[in-house]
Amino acid sequence: MGAGHAFHGLSFGASGLTLGEAMRSIRTRRIDAALIGCGEWGAKVARSAHETGLFRIASVTDRNGAHAITLATAFDAPVRSFARVAEDPGIEAVLIVTDASSHFDYARAALEAGKHVFAEKPLALSSAEALVLAERAEAARLTLMTGHTYLYAQGLHTLRRAIARGDIGELMFISSERLAYGRFREDVDALFNLGPHDVSIIHALTGCLPLQVRCEAYPVSRALCDIAIFTADFGSLKAHVHLSAVHPLKVRRVAAAGTQGAIVFDDVSGRVERVNSAGQRVDLTEPQQETPLKAECRHFAECILQGTTPLSDGRHAALMLRVLEAASASATRQGAWVPV
Repeated sequence: MGAGHAFHGLSFGASGLTLGEAMRSIRTRRIDAALIGCGEWGAKVARSAHETGLFRIASVTDRNGAHAITLATAFDAPVRSFARVAEDPGIEAVLIVTDASSHFDYARAALEAGKHVFAEKPLALSSAEALVLAERAEAARLTLMTGHTYLYAQGLHTLRRAIARGDIGELMFISSERLAYGRFREDVDALFNLGPHDVSIIHALTGCLPLQVRCEAYPVSRALCDIAIFTADFGSLKAHVHLSAVHPLKVRRVAAAGTQGAIVFDDVSGRVERVNSAGQRVDLTEPQQETPLKAECRHFAECILQGTTPLSDGRHAALMLRVLEAASASATRQGAWVPV
């Protein structure tokens, strides 16, 4: 190792700084980040990142001046154009919370400017674009992360552990529902707006991609489809997903059924329950120490500071998009099976 070893701008060894001291310094250093997109979810991302104690919101950008000024005041940060953010060497990371159709362009420009990137889902509108971003981040040794928030939900962790313990026997079927009224997007349909959550959840439970998918999607009052129902075929396992932006009730629920029972994670209530063949229920709910969004932001910061790969990096995002692309292709073919 020689006289000393550089580690993310710190050194230890001959300098007298121990590894433990170096790691404590890393954990307490704040990353200057720029928020791109100051809407309702952008504000939540910024607050969650700030509350980790690992980020300082150093700049905000939005086409809506009122939204930008509100957050700029809250974080005592300037309102600046994205071009100004990109050329500022003091900005280490960008948090992209804009329309889905703009994620790829913002992320590519930020990576080219040497910034670490957190982008809300979907990372791009195609798996090919997501791979372009993944490769650029890897070549530049920058952290690229996608907002697949449910990977950081305690309920999903509880569900995964219960399946791994064999609480429901052999896993046979997964059902995922994401229903609500509103949240209409002008640039993406229900598949690409809501679907990334459910595809990432199912991937977390199975550890693999489906062999093929079939999907039916329906418009209600506009050209884009606001209802999508698709089935993913994993061979011996099937997964069913129901997405809707026009449902009168808010439902966010995933159920896993096996040969010896089932487990249901209801994100609206926060409860996780095991159900046996007699209908008896056992509460498996574990407390969430911090919100999934805050845990996600903390993970992004730790990956930057420690040089590790995020759970939902660019390549992970590309895999999730492959499933959504296949589902979209199936919908255009009247629900025919399409290989992933």
